[in-house]
Amino acid sequence: MAKIVLRSDSDEIKDIHVIFLHGLGGDANGTWLKNGSKDEAWPIWLAKDNCDLNIWTVEYDAPKLKFNSSGMGIPDLAINIFEHILRVSELAEGEIIFVCHSLGGLITKQILRIANDQTDREEAQKFLGRVSGVAFLGTPHLGADIATHGHNIIAKGLLRCLTFKQPSIVAASLSRNDPNLRELNTWYRGWCQHKAIRHLILTETEKMFGIITVVKPDSSDPGIAGVRAIPIAVSHENICKPNDKNDEIYTHIKGFISQKKREFHELWINSRFYNDTNSWEGYSNWANCPHGTSGEYFFDEQVRLLDSSSNNNEGHKGLDGLSLIRGKLLGKKASIRLVGLSGVGKTRFVQALFDERIGENPLPHRAVFYTDMANTPTPTPQALAEKIAGEGRKAVLIIDNCPPDLHRSLTTLCSVESSNTNLLTVEYDLREDQPEQTEVFSLEPSSIELIEKILNARYQHLGQQNSRTISEFSGGNSRIALALAETIGKDENISSLRDEELFRRLFYQRHTNEKSLEKAAQYLSLVYSFQINSDKLYSDDITFLSNLSEIPSKTMFESAIELKRRNLVQQRSKWMAVLPHPIANRLAKYALENISSAIISSNFNESTNERLLKSFSRRLGYLPQCEEAKIIVNDWLSENGLLYKLYTKGKSKLAWILLNNVAPISTKEALFHIEALAKQPEFCTRKNKQFTEITRDYGVNS
Repeated sequence: MAKIVLRSDSDEIKDIHVIFLHGLGGDANGTWLKNGSKDEAWPIWLAKDNCDLNIWTVEYDAPKLKFNSSGMGIPDLAINIFEHILRVSELAEGEIIFVCHSLGGLITKQILRIANDQTDREEAQKFLGRVSGVAFLGTPHLGADIATHGHNIIAKGLLRCLTFKQPSIVAASLSRNDPNLRELNTWYRGWCQHKAIRHLILTETEKMFGIITVVKPDSSDPGIAGVRAIPIAVSHENICKPNDKNDEIYTHIKGFISQKKREFHELWINSRFYNDTNSWEGYSNWANCPHGTSGEYFFDEQVRLLDSSSNNNEGHKGLDGLSLIRGKLLGKKASIRLVGLSGVGKTRFVQALFDERIGENPLPHRAVFYTDMANTPTPTPQALAEKIAGEGRKAVLIIDNCPPDLHRSLTTLCSVESSNTNLLTVEYDLREDQPEQTEVFSLEPSSIELIEKILNARYQHLGQQNSRTISEFSGGNSRIALALAETIGKDENISSLRDEELFRRLFYQRHTNEKSLEKAAQYLSLVYSFQINSDKLYSDDITFLSNLSEIPSKTMFESAIELKRRNLVQQRSKWMAVLPHPIANRLAKYALENISSAIISSNFNESTNERLLKSFSRRLGYLPQCEEAKIIVNDWLSENGLLYKLYTKGKSKLAWILLNNVAPISTKEALFHIEALAKQPEFCTRKNKQFTEITRDYGVNS
């Protein structure tokens, strides 16, 4: 029966478990003594040199000879040891690295195969997802000649006569070119290619007792793609016994174990979702700062964070706002929604919550799970939240570009009784209702002085005049400021340019005014968002906007991609949007000025795709100072306008959505429109499906 013993300090269980498996005829103590010592176990050196390690040894019965044919072979030993590992509570979490001598390497491979085959056993799959490395020290992957000799009839008879013993079952299974060993090695080579498992392979080059090489080079190298076996000038019994800390055996193993460990979030997700994961991160450079997480976070002396869910209208300055959010996320079951216009620095603010150099009580790095919905993460945030909350794990779940419906779903999942998970979602849409059980905070644009600091830190060639000009033009939006700064050459002065000229420069490429790019951007801005990818050559949205603008679909598509490169378009999965909104609104205004009302009417009508109609109406709602937008809205609200046509076709829900979106443009006409509708029977009663929205938004009483 196997026995697993913790050899390092048991007072505090660390993040990484190193498990040592001895070989044939070895034991958990003697195998791992330094060369020439009777009591000094060298694996303990590792724990002293690396404070993140727990050192474990496995004791199991693997004699070379036995009086009878009883005992366990490799598969049975692997099952026995594997079940013991799963029963050790201290081994239930954390990264696992195996260090194996000889037979121990074969048993480790068999353990991993057993775990892999138990696809329906959750604890087996969790274990498999946490294994990050295997070190093979003189492992006979294809068997050993010395074991083959034990099968010889004469040798067996001689052993019987001299010792009354015969090779044990496990010893007999190590015969050279044993088909079971070959098959196991073939499986392992293919399996590990698709796993995030590192390998170290040390091979012996000296003969044992000067007589025989126990494991020859072709057997000690398993042939793993991309991994080169390292020959060591020792014999088989000494390849696991370094002389001291300078011995190459120890330095190789220490270096292997000390390589960059897997992040906690990666280890945890992979162990729960069986490596079917992507686009999840621990604490890292989420905001894509030029200097990574080491870059300085600049604070603003003006109010930047507003609490939309309280009566506090004064707001909070830079560090005060950061400390407030930290405090809430250090509590339990917090649900926070951070909103603000694109480009005001929301993701950078979230990253700063974990920065230990800033203020007090930074959020811990270890327990954060971050994703951006634009990257289509796997597993889904709902699946991850359900698993984390169900386990009661203390964690912070951060979802960037998170739609309102997803936030509501995650809030529910993170609020279950067993949950110890806090939720923080980020979104640029300011027009949504406040979700229940949620504290909503709005991040306001930066001050001119703060934008100047950011520009001077990133673009030292700009100079004070250029930095001030760009900062004032940006209106506190860092994305606009950075996009404009990219167009400024060395020794160029833009301080005398008007706002209109500065705006046009966003579409320059080093002094070249790209008219076609600006025109495409104008038409792409007419809709709040558009689909960029589809199964077709070009998406229906791109084709629609191409027809509207008379710009070829190929050019429209390429323009959208180029605008994304310039940070003037953001993408979420297959959807894109021209952002920040001040840029998109200005572009849309230019587009409407250049399109006749007849073209608008013929393209945006009762037969137009509903999603595009909604998207166009949302953009119109952002253009209160645009006369062309008012003309369109007034036409929609007229007696024979678009909204009446939609009502006639039974599309009252769509009509009401459009009305809500465009009402800020022509409030008086919108109210007249509602007044006319109210004269219809049952319009202001609960039989009307939009009754709740009517009474909530406009205060109409039945």
